[in-house]
Amino acid sequence: MPSFQTNAGSGGYISSSSSSSKNSPPSEKEVRPRKKRSRKGCLSCKRLKIKCDENKPVCEYCYHTGRDCLYPEVVVTGTETEDYNHESARLLSFHAATLLNSNWQNLRISKFEYRLLHFFQTFCVPLFSFNVNFEIDKVWRYEVPKLWQSSDLVKQAVFSFSALNMWPLCSGDSDIYVNVMDDEQLMIMLGNKGKSEIVQKLFLGDSSYSTRDGADLAREGSLFEKTTSYFMNSLSNTSQTLSESGALLSMKEQGAFDTKDELVFKSAELVISGILIFSFLGLHPHKLIPLIAFDEDSEDGSQQTDLISICAGIHNTLIAASPTLLGTAFRGLFNNVERYSKLPTTHKSYPVIIKLKSCLTEWIMINQFDELIDSESSEIIEVFNDSISLLDICYFRAVESNYPIPLFRWILAIDGKLRTIVKTKNQFALKLLYYYAVLCVVCRFSLFKTTSVWIDYMKWYRDYNINVYGSWLYSDDLNLYNLVFDQQFIFELNEFSDLAKLDPDDLSALMKK
Repeated sequence: MPSFQTNAGSGGYISSSSSSSKNSPPSEKEVRPRKKRSRKGCLSCKRLKIKCDENKPVCEYCYHTGRDCLYPEVVVTGTETEDYNHESARLLSFHAATLLNSNWQNLRISKFEYRLLHFFQTFCVPLFSFNVNFEIDKVWRYEVPKLWQSSDLVKQAVFSFSALNMWPLCSGDSDIYVNVMDDEQLMIMLGNKGKSEIVQKLFLGDSSYSTRDGADLAREGSLFEKTTSYFMNSLSNTSQTLSESGALLSMKEQGAFDTKDELVFKSAELVISGILIFSFLGLHPHKLIPLIAFDEDSEDGSQQTDLISICAGIHNTLIAASPTLLGTAFRGLFNNVERYSKLPTTHKSYPVIIKLKSCLTEWIMINQFDELIDSESSEIIEVFNDSISLLDICYFRAVESNYPIPLFRWILAIDGKLRTIVKTKNQFALKLLYYYAVLCVVCRFSLFKTTSVWIDYMKWYRDYNINVYGSWLYSDDLNLYNLVFDQQFIFELNEFSDLAKLDPDDLSALMKK
């Protein structure tokens, strides 16, 4: 398991005896200033009455002896006010570290699950922050571990998401990668990741691999089964989660929660588990569910589960929970909402948005909606305009912050009416969803380049165009398809601001990079 790096102790007091004799006159007696002994050591060192080097989150003694390193609560006095914020940040880190340094038996989880928890903190948290959004990072790094301790739903979601993201790091079996990347790319990736000391400690030198947890858990086959098991446990509660999310607002109004803490806990649990479920399905390479399912696709014509429907439930969760969480430590999940709720007056839409607006105008003209529009058609056009405007805001946020997550959230924020329209295979609605899928791929919302729920929808959309129209109906759709499949283009991690250069009609500016 990964260990926390400890620094050399900064030193305690140095005791010294006086070199003068008892008969020396008081005025001539050598007096050395005595360094005051610190009383801020950890509880383990205090009980043993030994000097603590006060390193946090784990002091040197506890690190070497494997003890739980706990520090007494810090009381802020008037003279310490200026250090309060810094100390609060250290305490947040300490609480999270206390969890990670607890014995796996005390947490009532297996050694492999203990490893998953460490892996989540080390490798998965940056997937939400991209090392750019520090408010988001703080929530996932410090608040989610505390929520994890009390919520089985969050626990299973964390395990499944962590196990999924271990797949590219497993060097035992590479069979699953044959169809997703060439050998050279695979070996470079596994070589770089395998050199990490933390990754090696995740998989090697632990007897748990030969225990009842399953032999060779680092092998993909076993890890795949583990991932599926955790996710199915999480997904089994999804229907309950979605129904609760819709009722959360009414539960608040009816006073169903005895305390504010209960309301905050339930709101945070639903939001965090919902985000993890959405992220898991977006990253997963093995087509668990489609982005959109049509009734005729099922043998009995029954309604199938699809990602866009799950997103509808998560949307309800976010709407119901945000007023409560905005005033808590989870507010980072909704940061900059006020700043980006509308576009600045000086904003000029990006080429992607301009193209969608142009295509909508063309679609309206082709369907002769410009002369006489009935109420139903008027509502459809309004939904399309609102959806494009929302994407414009998300796009602006992604470009300005060099951070792609706002784009991914678009599908969580769209009006439910758009989901209904897509189900009818409305041509423009399908195109709008296609653009979103392309953006997810080029912005790295997938575990592997060539297989994901977004790739599946792009292929379906291609086949739909060919079957219905005989070829691609629009050249911009073909351009974007070639960008993903022929060019295999993705943005570099620190260059998401280049989304501003993405022009579906002319990719030359983007390809000059």
